[in-house]
Amino acid sequence: MKLLFLQLQITCLILSLLLISNIGGSHEFKIAENTDFNTYPAIYEDIVVWSSCRNDNCDIYGYNLSTNEEFRITTHPEWQLHPAIYGNIVVWTDFRNEEIDINGYNISTKEEFQITTGPGWNSHPRIYKNTVVWDNTRGHIIDVYGCNLLTGEEFRISKALWEQFCPEIHGDYVVWVDGRNGNFDIYGYNLQTKEEFQITTDPHNDRCPAIHGDIVVWSDSRKSNYSDHYIYGYNLQTKEEFQIAADLDEVSCPAIYKNYVVWEDERNGNLDIYIYKLLTNEEFQITKDTSDQKNPAIYKDIVVWIDNRNGGWDIYGYNLSSLFGPSFTGPPVPHTSPPEPPPFPPVQESFTFPKNFAAIVAVIALIIVSVLAFEVIKKSS
Repeated sequence: MKLLFLQLQITCLILSLLLISNIGGSHEFKIAENTDFNTYPAIYEDIVVWSSCRNDNCDIYGYNLSTNEEFRITTHPEWQLHPAIYGNIVVWTDFRNEEIDINGYNISTKEEFQITTGPGWNSHPRIYKNTVVWDNTRGHIIDVYGCNLLTGEEFRISKALWEQFCPEIHGDYVVWVDGRNGNFDIYGYNLQTKEEFQITTDPHNDRCPAIHGDIVVWSDSRKSNYSDHYIYGYNLQTKEEFQIAADLDEVSCPAIYKNYVVWEDERNGNLDIYIYKLLTNEEFQITKDTSDQKNPAIYKDIVVWIDNRNGGWDIYGYNLSSLFGPSFTGPPVPHTSPPEPPPFPPVQESFTFPKNFAAIVAVIALIIVSVLAFEVIKKSS
C-alpha cells in the first residue's frame, strides 16, 4: 500500500509539472517547418503567407490557421519574394520576366494575375483593400508607385529626385523611406488629397516604417547612422512624435496593429521579438529562445516571425491572448478610414480564469489524491 501511495503521488506530481510547463509555451506554435529557408511572413485574418525556398527557388506559400492546412500559391521556377496580403489577395515580387514585376493571386478563385507591366524593377509590394503600392526603378532612381486593382490604373506617388523605397499602406496613407535630404527620413502621402508630407526630420537615418490607422512607427538611428537603437512613433492627426523603445543594442523591423507594436530586438545577445502596448506604455518579451527570431508581422491576436531555433529558418506564431487576455486590443487607434471590427467580441462574463488556473487545478488534484490514498492505507492497516 505504501508503494501504491508513492506511485500515486509521483504520477500526480508529473501531471502537475506538465500542466505548469505548458502554460508558458502553449501559445507559441510552428507554422512552417525548416524546408531550406522560409522568410518574409505576412498575415491577414487567419491566413499567413511567406516565401519558401524549398523547391530550388523561392515560392509563395500560405497557411490557414483555422484549418491548419498549408497551400502553395506560386509554382513558377523563377523566384517569388516579399509577399503581402489583404483579404483574399496576395501580392509579391516576381522574377519570372526580364523586368522584375509585381504579381497577385486571388485565394478564393485560385487565379494569378500580373499587376505591373511597365519598365524598371518593381519590388516590396504592400496592399490595402484595392490599392497596391511598391517601389520602382524606371527613372534610374527608386520611386514609389501604386495601382488600383479595380480599375487597373497605375499612378506615381513619390516624385523626388532621390531614392524612395519600402512603402507601407493603411487607409488613405502611404509611408516610405526617403533619401532626398542626404539621410533616410520617413515621408508620407495622402491618397485622397494627393498631398505629400515629411514625418521625420532628425538628421540621422530612419528605416523600416509601418503604419496602422493614424500611427506610423519606424526604427531610428539617433545614436549612430549605421545601427538602429530606437523605435519611434508618430501620430498623423496630432503630429506628435513619441518614443517606444530606446537605447537598445539594435532594433529593427517594427510592425503595428492598432495599439500594439512588435519588433526584433538584440538586447539579449540574440534577436528576440518584443511587443509594446501603446495604451499603457507597457513592453513585453514574446520570444525567449536563445536563437534568432526576426521579421515579425502582427494581425489581431497573432504575431508571426521567422525563427532559426531548429537550424534553418522556420515560421513561428504566438497567440497574444496569453499575454493580454481575450480582450487585449482595447479601443482602436483613431484613423480617417472606417474602423475595422475589434479582434474579439466584448467579454460578457464578470469572471475570467486566472492565467495559472491549470496549475492550481493540478495542485488541488494532487492534494485530493494524496488524502484519499492515505485514507486507503489507514483503513487497510
